[in-house]
Amino acid sequence: MPNVQVPDAWGTVIGETTVVEVEATTVLSALEILTNRFPALRGRVFSTPGVVASWLNVAVDGAIVGRADIPRTLLTADQTVLVVPALAGG
Repeated sequence: MPNVQVPDAWGTVIGETTVVEVEATTVLSALEILTNRFPALRGRVFSTPGVVASWLNVAVDGAIVGRADIPRTLLTADQTVLVVPALAGG
C-alpha cells in the first residue's frame, strides 16, 4: 500500500508516526483517506473538499505533482506521497 508522509510537526496532531499507510489508488484519494482517518488534518490539507490547500505542495517519490494533476495521478503500492508546506518569504 502507498504511504503518506506528513511534516514532523503534524505528528503531534495525529498522535502517531508521520508516515501513514493508506489503501489508495490516486494522490487525491490518499489525502482524503488520511484526513478521514485524522480529521484534525483536514483544514491543513484541503481548502475546500477535494481541493488541496494552496499552502501545500504534494510530491510522489520526490517529484512535485501539479495541482491539476493531483486527482488523476495514480499510485502504486510502493510509492510515498509527501505533503510539504509551501515556503513563503523572500
